[in-house]
Amino acid sequence: YKLLSLSLATLSFLSLNGITDANAAFEVHSYVEGGVDFIKGYSQVPAPLPDIMPLSSPKRPTYSELDIDTDLYCGLGLDVKYGTTWGYFHYQQVTPSNTTTLNQSLNTLGQTILAGELFTTRTNYQWINFGLGTEYTWVAPCLKLTPMIDVNWVNYLYNFSAQTTEVYRDLSYVANSLFTVRLGGRLDYQYRDICSTQVILMGAPPFLPLTIYEANISIAYHLYEKNNF
Repeated sequence: YKLLSLSLATLSFLSLNGITDANAAFEVHSYVEGGVDFIKGYSQVPAPLPDIMPLSSPKRPTYSELDIDTDLYCGLGLDVKYGTTWGYFHYQQVTPSNTTTLNQSLNTLGQTILAGELFTTRTNYQWINFGLGTEYTWVAPCLKLTPMIDVNWVNYLYNFSAQTTEVYRDLSYVANSLFTVRLGGRLDYQYRDICSTQVILMGAPPFLPLTIYEANISIAYHLYEKNNF
């Protein structure tokens, strides 16, 4: 059964970097970022055991149903490069929340929220991933293509509340195996060593309990550089 499926299209409007000498064989990049997640939806309120699934409406609620189209996010990361090989760590948090009314009654973990009832949603994703990639020069020296593979953990909690019903669940990325592996790549365009544009496309095989699909476009300003690290 599908535990959780999440699709994110992300625009980073802020990325501040501290890096070592970009011409050295060994580089360390650290960064903080903020941006907008364009949220397409998730398959269903995740349940930790298959026998709970019949107690919940399948593939509901979606973010469209909850009138949540976008949400601000924050994150930080660390990239380590040796030669053409990248290793990276990334943390991101997004907290989509809204109050609306449902057009259709919702069953969630054995409780029913009626159509037309005022309904508040609070969700919190804490997403951690570790990965590896190999960088190739593509077309021009300022254009780099990096095929990547990464391992992901998601700590996910949600709270649904209405006039007569409240449901809360915290799914730890360790205790309930919100874990997946993704494949994809990154395209970097470097502009005069102070600014870069980055495009990331990543996805997990659909048969895994947790699937995360990501399309990310970011503009990074290199705030600080230290040579001879």
